[in-house]
Amino acid sequence: MNKKNAKRMRWALAIVAIVLFTLLFYIARHPSANQVEKAKVLVEVRQYWTIGVGGVPMLYFSQFSPEGECQEIALDADSVEPSTHLTSAAWIHTLPLIPWSRGRLATRDTMNYNFNPDATGLVKNEILRIDSALKAMHEEDGELRYYMRVHNVQDEGYNMIADYHTQLSKQINIYQQALDTLRTIRQDARPTLHLVSEYYALLTDSAGNTRAEPCKVSATKNGNIRLQLTNRRLPEKAGSIWRWAPAIDSIVSKDLLPKLPQGTPQEGVHAYKAPDGSYYEGDWEGGKRNGFGFLIQGGKMRVGEWKDDVFQGERLTYTTQRIYGIDISKYQHEIGKRKYGIQWNRLRISHLGTISKKRIDGNVDYPISFVYIKSTEGTTIRNAYFASDYAQARKNGIRTGAYHFFSIRTSGQAQAQYFIRNTRFNKGDLPPVLDVEPTNAQIRQMGGDSILFSHIRTWMKTVEQHVGVRPILYVNQMFVNNHLTEAPDIKRDYDVWIARYGEYKPDVKLSIWQLCPDGLVTGIHGHVDINVFNGYQNAFDEFLETSTIP
Repeated sequence: MNKKNAKRMRWALAIVAIVLFTLLFYIARHPSANQVEKAKVLVEVRQYWTIGVGGVPMLYFSQFSPEGECQEIALDADSVEPSTHLTSAAWIHTLPLIPWSRGRLATRDTMNYNFNPDATGLVKNEILRIDSALKAMHEEDGELRYYMRVHNVQDEGYNMIADYHTQLSKQINIYQQALDTLRTIRQDARPTLHLVSEYYALLTDSAGNTRAEPCKVSATKNGNIRLQLTNRRLPEKAGSIWRWAPAIDSIVSKDLLPKLPQGTPQEGVHAYKAPDGSYYEGDWEGGKRNGFGFLIQGGKMRVGEWKDDVFQGERLTYTTQRIYGIDISKYQHEIGKRKYGIQWNRLRISHLGTISKKRIDGNVDYPISFVYIKSTEGTTIRNAYFASDYAQARKNGIRTGAYHFFSIRTSGQAQAQYFIRNTRFNKGDLPPVLDVEPTNAQIRQMGGDSILFSHIRTWMKTVEQHVGVRPILYVNQMFVNNHLTEAPDIKRDYDVWIARYGEYKPDVKLSIWQLCPDGLVTGIHGHVDINVFNGYQNAFDEFLETSTIP
C-alpha cells in the first residue's frame, strides 16, 4: 500500500471512530425507556438537627415546626427520631461508554431548607417553650395519676392508659434534661445548629420485600447529590445510565413523596395526635371516634365511650370489687304513715335501681362499706333518727358520716353552727358533707351564684375548723354544669359527691357518685340512695387514712 492509500485509510478509520464514538455518546445520552426504568430507585432521607457549642452536639431534634419550634427533642443521636421523606433517584455510571456503576446514585433533595434560625434566639425561645410545655405535662401527669389511683386493671383501657403514662413520664424526664442542657448552652455566646442527613436506597428483592441499604454522600452541589451504596454494588436487575444523560433530570426532579400518609385513622384501634396537640387512643369507625377510647386535651383527660366523635362518658362495670355505700334520712324510717326500723346486721345492697342502664358483672349482692346519715337542715330541722342510726352503723362496723342539707333562708355561718351543735363527730368518721340542691329560681332569690358560694365557703370553713378535716360538697350534675364553674376555688379545694342517675360516670373529679335513688337494700324498707366510691379498696383505704376526722 502506498503512502497515499495509507493516509486515506487512516482518515477513513478516524472518521469511522468519530462516527462510532458519536453514536455511542448519543446512545449514552439517550438511553432507552427500558434502561431509564431500570435505573429508577427511591431514596429514603432521614434528617435531624443538632444544637451544640463549638461544633459539639449537646441536644438533638427531628425538625422544625411551621412556627419554628424544635420537634421531637432527644438527648442523644441514638434516641432522636429523624424526620423522614422519600426522593426519587437514578443509578448512574461515570463513564459514557462503560456502564460500571459500583452502586452510584444521583438524586436531588428538593426540601426547602431556607429556614435557618439564629441559634442564639432559638435557644432562648426553646427554653421558654419547653418550660411552658413541662408545666402542661405535669398537669397531664396529675390527671393520669388521679385516674390510675381510682382505677385498676379490671377497668377497660387501664393498661392502655398506664402505657401512655409511662411514655409521658419518660417525656417529662427528657424535657427536663433538655431544659437544663439549653440553659447550659445559653451561657455560651455562640451556640451552633447543624442539619444531619442520612440516605438509604430502598431495594426490592425478587420476593417483593423492601430493604433500606445505607448510602454515603460522595458529592453535593447546588442541590444535586451524588450517593454510593456502602457495599459499592449495583443491585440485581437494576441498570445504570450515564451521569450526564438528560433523562436523569426527569427522574430526580420529581416532587418529594411522603414517607407515611397523614390523616385521621379510619377503622380499628389507633393512636392519633391531632394538629391541635390533642391525643386520642382507642376505637375508630368511619374515621370517627366510636367505642372505647381516651382523649388528652389541654391537660384534661376523658376516658370512656365515644359515639360519632362525641364523648358519652365512662361506663362502669359493677362488681363485688367496688366500694359501695348508702345515704339515709328519716325517709328510710317513715314511709307514708308507717314507721320502720333498720336491721343493721343484715344490710346488703340487692339492686342498683332502674332509672338507667347498668353494666353488672355477676349478681348484685354487695356489702355496705360506708353510710352517710342526714343530721340537720337549715337552722331548725333535725333528723330524729340520726343519733340511733349513727350509733348502730358504728356498732356494726360501717364507716359513718353526717350531712347537712343547705337552706337558702339562713346564712352559711348560722347553718354551720347548727350542724355542729346537733351532730356527733368521732375519730375515724367520714368527713362531713354539705348537701346543696337549690333550684335556679332559689339561687336567683338569694342573690345569685356569688352569694350562694359565699355562704358555702363559710359553712365549709367553719365546719373544717371544728372537726379538723375538709368537708365534702354534695351537688347534682345540673349544678355542676350550670353553677360550679363560677367557683373554681371550691371545685379545686374540696372533694365532690355528685348525684347523677345516668348510665355514665360524672366527668369530674369526685369522691363519691350517687348513682341511683331507687336502689334496694336488704334490711331497709323502700328505696335507698346507692353510692359508689370513686376507686377500689386501696384508694378507699387511703381516703380513710387521710380524709377522715382525726
